[in-house]
Amino acid sequence: MADAHKSGDYSPYVIISTDSGRNWRSIAGDLPGGTIAWAIQQDHENENLLFLGSESGLYFTLNGGENWHKLSGAPTIAFRDIKLQRRDDDLVGATFGRGIYILDDYSALRSMAKEGFGDGAALFPVRDAWWYVPSVPLQAAGMPTLGSDSYSAANPDFGALLTYYLDKPFQTQKEIRRDNESLSRDDKQNIPFPGWDRLTAESLETEPRIMILVSDEMGEPVRWIEASNKTGTNRVSWDLRFAAPNLIDLDPPEFRPPWNDAPQGPLVAPGVYSARLIALAGDQVRALGEAQKLNVKPVHAARPGSDYAEIARFQHETAELIREILKKGEVLNQTRDLLRKMKAAAVAAPQEEAELFLRLDRLGVELTRLKTRLSGDPVRAQLNESSSPSISSRAYNAANSWHTTQAATSTQRSDFEHAKTDFAKLSAELDALLSSDLARLEAELMDAGAPGWR
Repeated sequence: MADAHKSGDYSPYVIISTDSGRNWRSIAGDLPGGTIAWAIQQDHENENLLFLGSESGLYFTLNGGENWHKLSGAPTIAFRDIKLQRRDDDLVGATFGRGIYILDDYSALRSMAKEGFGDGAALFPVRDAWWYVPSVPLQAAGMPTLGSDSYSAANPDFGALLTYYLDKPFQTQKEIRRDNESLSRDDKQNIPFPGWDRLTAESLETEPRIMILVSDEMGEPVRWIEASNKTGTNRVSWDLRFAAPNLIDLDPPEFRPPWNDAPQGPLVAPGVYSARLIALAGDQVRALGEAQKLNVKPVHAARPGSDYAEIARFQHETAELIREILKKGEVLNQTRDLLRKMKAAAVAAPQEEAELFLRLDRLGVELTRLKTRLSGDPVRAQLNESSSPSISSRAYNAANSWHTTQAATSTQRSDFEHAKTDFAKLSAELDALLSSDLARLEAELMDAGAPGWR
């Protein structure tokens, strides 16, 4: 590279020699005029993939300098030096303002340089994901204690970084029709009424979805990752965990304090996984491109006596137990709500017998006892008195092992076994109560002429 801007020449001078300096040629290509070049780096796998640090931002070329593209997301400021971190394929740029900017995993650009790229959707190769539990400080996002003058960009999301390309978004029939109507309008053509059947079909159509399915080495599904249906290059991360066992909440709080973590599942075991890009559009499921291998690697060897696969297996078992406990707790809550409606309906039943009121009350007591065994004693809790561990508290204590890569303690394993045994008994009792007592009471209410309550 050469620089003549102090002489009033702001042309980009990017030159290359392929014969040890005996001959040189320009590879400035289509760089905009006035682009002062400061630093250049060549990819260590693809000799035609080059990166340029300039006075007005970062550029890259996929064809050895014939065509240059500005790196989206990088600020339009002077990048005086750039380096490539080979292990993780990161591009590091140093600015004249003493800032550092990092493009994590630029390896997708190698795939873009291949013949035929852009003719369809594709998931790019995935770099190795490091398996550990990240440290999360109990403070608000950013660095609130350092004042407003301190700035830092967010680190990349923990886990496996999944990069994919869509040559075009998947559209609904309504979107396709409106695009066609827009073209007709531009050509000043009449736009016919689509017909009621077409409009009805469009109203029933669901939005297309892009998903990434992560599977283990045996091909068993591990996790669905929701992705964006936008044209171009997109990224999403997998946190190396199974899905959270928590009940679905369609109205999450707008603010979540730092000490209240978002729901998460247990860690998977280190090993070989695969990721596949999938489109759900209309009534079809389409696999897009080839599946990509995904290596999950521990940052350190297991301690003597520890088996990462066994640790992950136990954590997954605790997650499955908690999932069943939460589902059964929801059944209990819904049944108690139903019972309140049944009691109200009993009052409006003209042929109701007084004994039925008492039986409804007794069913409510039994449901409350089951709820106490499952979730804890509310009477003692509101008086801050200790009580016997509930099934849920034992299960959640066993699940505390999710926050470490070490083996569960003997207490956690003991709590898991107690919770598993007690939950099986409670589940059987609740199922019997619903299939016999509740069903019989509902039938008697119907016979007594009670109004609807479901």
